[in-house]
Amino acid sequence: MSDVQRELYAKFEEKKQAARRKPLLYDLSPIPRQPVKPDAARRVLEVREVLWGDTLLDVRHSRRTTPVTLGEGGDCTFRLSHDDLPGDGFPLVTPDGPGTAWLAFTPSMQGVVFDNGAATDLTRFIDTGEAQEWRGFFRLRLDASRAALLRFGGLQYYIHFVSPEAIRRAPFWQRIDGVMSTLMALFILGYLLTATYLKMLPAPEVADILDAPQRFARLVITPRSLPEPPPPETQRFAPTPAPRAAGEEGRIGEDDALLDKADGSARRRLEDEKVANHAGILGALDMGLEAMDRLFGGGGLGAGLDKVLGELGPLSGLDQRGAGGLGSRGAGQYGGGDALGIGGIGTRGRGGKRHSTYGIEAAKDGEKRSDMVVLKTGKPSYEGSLDKSIIERVMKRYFNQYRYCYQRELNKNPTLYGKVTVRFIIAPDGAVSSARAAVDTVGNSRVNACVLRTAKRMLFPHPKNGGRVVVTYPFIFRPTGG
Repeated sequence: MSDVQRELYAKFEEKKQAARRKPLLYDLSPIPRQPVKPDAARRVLEVREVLWGDTLLDVRHSRRTTPVTLGEGGDCTFRLSHDDLPGDGFPLVTPDGPGTAWLAFTPSMQGVVFDNGAATDLTRFIDTGEAQEWRGFFRLRLDASRAALLRFGGLQYYIHFVSPEAIRRAPFWQRIDGVMSTLMALFILGYLLTATYLKMLPAPEVADILDAPQRFARLVITPRSLPEPPPPETQRFAPTPAPRAAGEEGRIGEDDALLDKADGSARRRLEDEKVANHAGILGALDMGLEAMDRLFGGGGLGAGLDKVLGELGPLSGLDQRGAGGLGSRGAGQYGGGDALGIGGIGTRGRGGKRHSTYGIEAAKDGEKRSDMVVLKTGKPSYEGSLDKSIIERVMKRYFNQYRYCYQRELNKNPTLYGKVTVRFIIAPDGAVSSARAAVDTVGNSRVNACVLRTAKRMLFPHPKNGGRVVVTYPFIFRPTGG
């Protein structure tokens, strides 16, 4: 470096140091280099949130006694999530009158307090007892001469009192944008000139169609003559006779042909009926009862009809010879002959004894009862804009389904009977939107559930004016003769 360059560099450094020594009108750094004592008449508490010491995140001012809080709560002044914060809203600074406030901090927080330019660590105030322990943390009083810098959770909070700048309201002519005002004035002037010119133009003449002397025209339509269609062709083609087949096939028939041997003769039909009457089942019936045994095959369990006739009781007009048992031979009303066992069941012809658990007598146990049910309806009620005749017509389509709900449970409980009154609502689209049992004396949950399911499946025409219809319909269930 030459001597000239050294001299120029030295002069530049002197000017830079002199510029740094000059007082600034206002310190714009996130953390002020030197606290400025505020005016005694106008004091406002200011809290700055600074990231990494050089990035200002947020600034809050407080004139009242409302505390400045830290935490995760929605009403906190600064949102901060940290495990060492006691509670969701930690009162960082609480104003306590004009120019005084309480600074709160925990032992895990680090920071200094500036008092007339001198920096003192927070732990020093804890050791001297000036910082008071309160609700699990410490409190220190701040006044206008003190400022605090608190470091916590990677952030820094600078708390001090400031004097707000007085807002000087500029005159009206200084707040007007000259270019925009000129353009707006020219636009308004052009609009007024255009409107004035259009007003000065004469009114246009309007031609009325009623003033035209020849406003009506005559429409003359002359029909056009069409050529007549040509007459249809009357020529017919004569059919060409087909040639006769050669040989004997071309002859109509022999003169000495026997009519009685023809397929359609009466004699041939009689012969066919005779053959049919003596063949198959008809032939077996004609030959007698014993010949029917061949229809079911021979051998096996009782051979043929033995196993069938053994199930029957005494029949008049037939010689069963023991058919009451399982054999076709023997003496007595119920058969006492030698019969074969069926499938390992050693009954041996004992099929008809009194009080037997199998055979004919076993089929007589129990009384016959009817499985038919009676479905009656009480007096229904209708509320809505749908005709009751239409509702009755739709209800009759589903009667069999309602009857089935009761008949299915009647087989399990023969004494089941009662009344189920269904109250359902028909929606504007015709479907049943809801159904419930208003009255239920049957006392069977399955009958009740089945009746409600059937009611919800019904479809009706759309009610008039799109309204709803409320129907109360009673059903009376009982067995036949009950």
